[in-house]
Amino acid sequence: MATFKIPGSLCAADSRQIAFGNAFDRACSEAITNQQLEGLSVDVDVAEQDDDHIALAAIAYGEASTKDVYEELAAIANVVVRMMRARGYSAVRSFLTGDTTYAYGVKSTRYGVYSKASMAGITRSRGMMLALRAAENALSANPTDYSNGAFFWEGRDFADKVKGGKSSQRYGRGFKFSKPEHNIYDMKDNILPKTTVYWKDSHSKDTKRVRGEYEYAYETTAAYGGTIFIRYASQWVSATGGKEWQ
Repeated sequence: MATFKIPGSLCAADSRQIAFGNAFDRACSEAITNQQLEGLSVDVDVAEQDDDHIALAAIAYGEASTKDVYEELAAIANVVVRMMRARGYSAVRSFLTGDTTYAYGVKSTRYGVYSKASMAGITRSRGMMLALRAAENALSANPTDYSNGAFFWEGRDFADKVKGGKSSQRYGRGFKFSKPEHNIYDMKDNILPKTTVYWKDSHSKDTKRVRGEYEYAYETTAAYGGTIFIRYASQWVSATGGKEWQ
């Protein structure tokens, strides 16, 4: 455990309302409650992070936009932990290095910045402290799921590709914004002609029994900062028997 001084200007306005927070949040909450002026230093007692927290905070920081929105960072951390467990991994870093098709953020500059930062450096960055809080939440015994059950996420590059008329495997399979507030890039739904899926017989031939129908494979669950959170649509899962994490 070590004590660091952080600028009061880094404190979030909602710090005193946080039910689960790290040492940074608790110090900020006390500073706000005591009406400390902006810019005053706040003492923070912080324990060293273990490898899971470092890797998870780094990937959240690397994949999120630069807006430093806590909900965005937290939702990414939620998705990573959910996908890690669904794919049979027990540690965040082994998941990120062993399944490189999933999270590309390990190659980002911001992932490297967080990974190499000292705790003193982290406590001077609001974005990195929020990433640490996000990792703590996602790895806790009873995390708040800011992603609302998502298994995937997309950012501005996804929107730019779709709007530019380029091929997008996820959008091309059918895509629906389940709430207008998820559509942060002013995109259009991609509702396809209805596909009917039939049960197979012992020879893998279609029978006449309908298993299900769907018009889109993906639907949104949330959106924060610059990131849209996504899962397979329930109709697609029921019709195809597909795994939500594949």
